[in-house]
Amino acid sequence: MEWKQQERENNMMIRGETVNKEVELIKSALDKTANNKLKIATGSDKKDTSTRSKYLIPPIRPDIASYYFDKSFMLARSCDILAEDLILGNVINIKVKEDLDENEESSEYDIDNIITSVKKSQVEISYMACDYELSGAGCCKILRFEEANEFRLVQLPMESLQVIKVMDEKLQPTPIYLIEQSLSVTDKKYYKIIGETYPEEYTTYDGKELGLAWWIGGDNFYRFFKKPKWLQSIESMNSQIALESFDTEKINSGNNLNGVLFFNKESGIPIPKFNNTDEDSDLTPEELKLVTELSGAQTIANEIKAAGTGTAVLYEESRNKMTMDYITISDNNYTYLQEKAKTADQKIISSFGIPRERYMINDVKESMNSHKSAAFWEIYTKSLNAKQLFYEHGLLEVIEECYPDLEHDIEIDIEVPIFADIINSKIAIFTDLFMKGLLTLKQTLILLSKYVSNLNIEDLDFSNPIYDMRFFQGKPLDDYGLSDDDQQLYYNTVESITGGTQVTDGGDPVLSPQSLD
Repeated sequence: MEWKQQERENNMMIRGETVNKEVELIKSALDKTANNKLKIATGSDKKDTSTRSKYLIPPIRPDIASYYFDKSFMLARSCDILAEDLILGNVINIKVKEDLDENEESSEYDIDNIITSVKKSQVEISYMACDYELSGAGCCKILRFEEANEFRLVQLPMESLQVIKVMDEKLQPTPIYLIEQSLSVTDKKYYKIIGETYPEEYTTYDGKELGLAWWIGGDNFYRFFKKPKWLQSIESMNSQIALESFDTEKINSGNNLNGVLFFNKESGIPIPKFNNTDEDSDLTPEELKLVTELSGAQTIANEIKAAGTGTAVLYEESRNKMTMDYITISDNNYTYLQEKAKTADQKIISSFGIPRERYMINDVKESMNSHKSAAFWEIYTKSLNAKQLFYEHGLLEVIEECYPDLEHDIEIDIEVPIFADIINSKIAIFTDLFMKGLLTLKQTLILLSKYVSNLNIEDLDFSNPIYDMRFFQGKPLDDYGLSDDDQQLYYNTVESITGGTQVTDGGDPVLSPQSLD
């Protein structure tokens, strides 16, 4: 029937507009932002140096990396955490490997000046570390103060830098690599890289004097860059960013129409095409009256478009049986897409290898006797030590460049934070061994003194035999019992460890891990 066909066309038109809008928005966002800009290089060789282009191509452009830094809280927090744990929150120890002779003068260099220079540059080095984790490279220019016999390191943002390759066989057969800093369209500065080989008296490029910079970067794919670990999570991050953008748009525009519940009574009489004037109509007065009653379906699409928020309920009256139809307009996959986007945070955490507690996330439940968390912290600490080698080696090169007359070897050791989880785990392990009689009291106290601040073993008299005894659940394992004086000494020792709190078991004092946490 013609009227039935027209009603189906109306419904088809309505259903044709109910697409997965969230999915379309995600696709559009990716097309307009990440996918159009993202340039991830590939290859198994040092691709950046084999290029014929003047500018070396990094794995990801710094401005795109900065875009993800701004859009992903977890990525930004990860880079900041590593900058803090590698550099900013630590002591950088600098010392001479061998002692100076009494008659040897150290006027050519002053170790105190070196320590001062590094200490005053520590914040800038941490900025470079953050850049390195985000962009795959980091850079600090070197400023020398001859009169004060000191130097300063100043971080250069990666978004303003490019590595250029200069081929000039008259100067040297191998390529010359420089850092180009763009201060504006026309204003540029150039820097030599610490550790690179340059021709003698090579002091200018493009008519400008060359500065000196410390560059950190390189991996098994690139010489001057590395592939940031978070690139493995980039697809999940794209979904996350697109959904965040959609949520903001949805909130700003108010609640959208979710669906339409449509009631009507079907008719067996077709609705022919007719004009609005009775004169041009082919219908009889009775037919025209019936058409007027049934023609509400003609305006359903317009009514839906003009509906408010929530669910629209439309109905019409007729003399036939009633039917009901619900038309879904919103996307049913939105919940799934939200869950998928949430995996981006976990992927970033895993790629950086940072314990969840470091993000102030404590949603992992484990038993009191579990040392799994402490094992993660141990692994994280070892990874920090490995990553610090880049900075320790680079600082040595900077010092050797700034102090060419340095005759003695310098040692640099960057400490790592002592995390509370590791401290508590160590204390629990040592006290547990003591309680099982596997450590003597002296051995336990020496081990604990590294982690318990109020335990001063220098004040203890280890000549007393009690310190060489072993205890099981606080009771001596030897054949003889403790004298009153030794018992009191034991009490006092436990108090010095527990801060005056004694844990008892059947009237006897017990040294327990809980009392030391």
